[in-house]
Amino acid sequence: GPERGMSLIEDSAPGPAAFRATLRRSPAAGARTAWLISYSPASDEPRLVRKIRTLLDGGWRVVVCGYEGRSPLPPEWNFVSLANQSAVGGLTARRLELQRRIGTHLARMDAPSDDLKGLATRLVYSGLPNWHRDHREILRIACENPDLKPDLVIAHNHYTCPPGWDLARRYNAPFLVDSQEYMLGVMLDSPGWVREQRPFIKAAQDYYFARADQVFAVSQGIADQLTADQRLKRPVRVMRNVPLHSAHPFRPVSGTRKLLYHGL
Repeated sequence: GPERGMSLIEDSAPGPAAFRATLRRSPAAGARTAWLISYSPASDEPRLVRKIRTLLDGGWRVVVCGYEGRSPLPPEWNFVSLANQSAVGGLTARRLELQRRIGTHLARMDAPSDDLKGLATRLVYSGLPNWHRDHREILRIACENPDLKPDLVIAHNHYTCPPGWDLARRYNAPFLVDSQEYMLGVMLDSPGWVREQRPFIKAAQDYYFARADQVFAVSQGIADQLTADQRLKRPVRVMRNVPLHSAHPFRPVSGTRKLLYHGL
């Protein structure tokens, strides 16, 4: 059950944390507070930045949990600076590897039991020191800053669902998931990925997407596929990767111009 899963995260810590997340406070306030969790350089991620801008324009206060980016941190953000650290060795590393293997084996069974899917996900998740520490630090920051209590939690992709769901459940807040790719199909040409990674992704999506109040996707095709794949409270909604409007004067050019846009 949920309480058992929570104790698993707390009790299976891979030794003392190598860092403590820091909270940079913003002077801006809002009537409601939204927490957004993204294991990425947050200020460099256009989709996340646009989403936060929309919330701020709607009168929300935001707490953003992520990694430091190259782009300047917007002053309106309350920012929880996480550290993507994973260095462990010796017996701890062996124990965590065994834990992940057990979790992956349970996930491969594709058991119909919700409890088993949740257990498999948390065994793999808490066996990864970087994600485990980020999870623990997010919950610590929330506990130590009651004035920032979440009224809404948004998890970006399946791998931020465990801290997102725990946070939303603890404070009785709506829980949303933004699934930015069709993760079950990204590397089907890799037997190792299909064997080792895909079972965890499926178990995580099966468990957490079913608990989300709403799941979003970047296109109608992915939304339709996720809606068909997953047991959801309501169909997936589309939130496209379209830039915010910015007016530019027309500048005529001659000849052919080539434009390459790649990721960030």
